Amino acid sequence: MKKQMIVIIQLVFFFFLIHTGLGFCSQKNQSILTSMKTEEHENFTRVVFEFQNAVQFEDPKIKDKGKFSVQFLDSSTNLNPLTVYWTDSLQKVQSVRFINDKSNLTANVKFTFPYFMLKAFSLTNPNRVVVDAYSLSASSKNTVSKPSLDAGVFSQVSEKPEIEEVEIAKLNPVQEKILAGKYTVYLHYSSEKNKKQMEELATFLKNKGFTVDGIERINYKNRDVRYFHVEDKSGALLLKKHLNKFINLYTHFKHTSIKIFNLGHKYPNAKKGTLELWVSF
Repeated sequence: MKKQMIVIIQLVFFFFLIHTGLGFCSQKNQSILTSMKTEEHENFTRVVFEFQNAVQFEDPKIKDKGKFSVQFLDSSTNLNPLTVYWTDSLQKVQSVRFINDKSNLTANVKFTFPYFMLKAFSLTNPNRVVVDAYSLSASSKNTVSKPSLDAGVFSQVSEKPEIEEVEIAKLNPVQEKILAGKYTVYLHYSSEKNKKQMEELATFLKNKGFTVDGIERINYKNRDVRYFHVEDKSGALLLKKHLNKFINLYTHFKHTSIKIFNLGHKYPNAKKGTLELWVSF
C-alpha cells in the first residue's frame, strides 16, 4: 500500500510538471526559430523570421546607422549565429547575428543603407515575425549611399575580386557622345580624406552626361571601372577617359593606372547602362 501511494504521488507530480511547464518540460514550450529570409520590395526591405510555434517579441529597436535588433521572448534557434550576405542592387541586408540570452533570442540585423524606419508585425500559418525597413534620406547628407553590385560586406572587400579584364579599345567620336540617362555610375572610394574630391568628380561626370547615383566608401586598394553588358563597354571606356582627365586636371595624382572589367558573367541580371567606378587615391 505504501509503495502504491509513492507511485501515485510521483505520477501526480509528473503531470503537474507537464501542466505547469516547469522543470525539463519548459524547453518544449520555447518558440523555435527555424528559418529567416529577406525580401526586397519597391520601397522597403523585409526581414522574415519563421518559428515552429507562436512567439512573442518586443518592438525592434534601431541601434545605430544601418542596424536594428529585435528580441524574441522565450525563444531559441539552431541557425548559424552569424549569417553574412553579399550585397548587390537587390540584396540590402548585410548580416544577421543571433544571440541567445538566457531564455530569449535576439537578432541583430545590418543593412547597406544607414537611415530607416521600422514596422513590425506577426503572421500565422506559418508563425512569422515580419520587420519592414523603409529607407530614409538624411537631410544633412548631400550624397546618398547606394549599394554596389559587387560591394559585399565592407569588411570583406579589401581583396581584389576575381574578375576578368577586358581588352581596352579606342573610342571613336560617335562613341564619345552620351545620351542623357544612358549610363548610370556608382562611385566608390577608399579614404575619407578623398570624399570631397569624389563629390567634385560626381559633379564633373554629371556635366559630361553621366547619371551619378550614389557615392560610397569601401575598403579597396585598386582602381577600376566595371560594366555588366557588352553594349556598355563603350560607356566604361568613356568613363575611364573622363576619370583620367579629371585626375590630371583637378588632382595631384598622376599616371594613375585604371583597368576595365566586365562583370556580366557574375551579374547577368544587372540593369543595362550600369557602370561602377572603384578608386583608391
